[in-house]
Amino acid sequence: MKGKKVLSLFLAVALCLSSMTAFAAGEKSDGKISVFYNDEALAFDVEPVIENGRTLVPFRAIFETMGCAVNYIQDGGRQIVSARRANDSLFITIGEGKMYFNDKEIPLDVPAKIKNGRTLVPLRAITEAFECEVLWYGDIKTIAIYSPAEAYVVSAEKVSETIKADDGSVLIEAVAYYPVIGNPTEIPYLDEINSDYKRDAEKFIEEAREKREDALALKAQMGDSFIPFAYELTFEQTYNIWGNLSFTNYKYIDIGGAHPSTIMESRTFCIGLGEEMSISTVLDEERLETSLSKYVTNLFVEKFKETDPDSAEIYTYDYVNEYIGYVRFYITKNSLVLYFNQGEVAPYAFGVVSVEIPYDPELFQVDMRYNYVDEYVFEYEYDKGYEWKIFEYHEEKLMFTEENTDYPPEEIISEFYPVGLSKITVKGIKKGNAALILAHVRKGEGIESADKILLASFYVDENNKLTLISEEDAMFLLD
Repeated sequence: MKGKKVLSLFLAVALCLSSMTAFAAGEKSDGKISVFYNDEALAFDVEPVIENGRTLVPFRAIFETMGCAVNYIQDGGRQIVSARRANDSLFITIGEGKMYFNDKEIPLDVPAKIKNGRTLVPLRAITEAFECEVLWYGDIKTIAIYSPAEAYVVSAEKVSETIKADDGSVLIEAVAYYPVIGNPTEIPYLDEINSDYKRDAEKFIEEAREKREDALALKAQMGDSFIPFAYELTFEQTYNIWGNLSFTNYKYIDIGGAHPSTIMESRTFCIGLGEEMSISTVLDEERLETSLSKYVTNLFVEKFKETDPDSAEIYTYDYVNEYIGYVRFYITKNSLVLYFNQGEVAPYAFGVVSVEIPYDPELFQVDMRYNYVDEYVFEYEYDKGYEWKIFEYHEEKLMFTEENTDYPPEEIISEFYPVGLSKITVKGIKKGNAALILAHVRKGEGIESADKILLASFYVDENNKLTLISEEDAMFLLD
């Protein structure tokens, strides 16, 4: 039963389906609460606590692991902690039974508190706001947090610097988070992408250093009312499905002006081809009735008409076309998003001007057919004496039906050819990450008799729609 043992261990470690083998070799005896984020143990200088059935954890440690820029704000007698990542922002006032996520008020069962100089916040509420899945294993006092399923494991690394005046006062707080893509198979192109993003983060910190003299001058002018400059770089991954990746960097800069600025920079990669994608590699220009440039320009002209009809005379085709070279893009699970940054094509008050093109299989050259579907169907042929079976799956989040059809005798060339077709239909029944293992095994036997094993991972959304994240050969499970 070696194969079965390896299989169960793999599911526990990589897919969090059934046990906590990944987190503990045995029963814990110290009574402390352990917290894991995507299977990585988190270290705290103040231990998590449980109050009224809710676990409170150190704010900074959790959010920095998630790639968020963290700030502490003193507003009169109130103490406020904030976390910002990409377009998402969260604010919590110490002692209040609520938080604000993207300006939406969310009640908290237990308010945030200060313990030994550290801010503790209710774990489930804050992580679920960022679409994370939280699992509690009471027998070993362990919490597992999982970000939405992804084909390539991406972690957030940080470079930061506090830039000070000669008297030690803070002039600039700079932090830059950048993606690091896991690369167990040592794909050179992934190493290149990782190096690029690390270099971008270091350059961002250097840009902050160059503002030291400006900060000194403003501090001399404002005295005690001076607020240190803030330089924050975070990122968002909008597409991470086998073969393609799309990231957007968000550069948030507050240098004491009328309002902070946020600059978005997006890049999309085709890992299989080892190249960065352009709009023309996402959209098939031959399917358009006009040139790609005209198509994109017209989309933005229509956007301006919808947004501000009174300014239609300004944002004409000729006007927008002059700026078309500034258009950036990223892909999501079901669309292509094109955008201008604030102030590039319209006044700053317009914000980011964007248009979204829904997925169209006739137009898109990126295959999104298996994103947000009601069901996913596996169809595989089986050989004589064999059958396809699902051996492990996340029972809380997936359900399936099986149908096997033997081929008519006249269609079977010989005993060495397939003799039938298996059709396995999978549906989502609960939000979260899920996976299953499908194997071609001898009839009536277990996984150890398999000559083919497939591992498929899914994400189930709040409407029970399925997205196939990856499907791969998993014979390594029997090694």
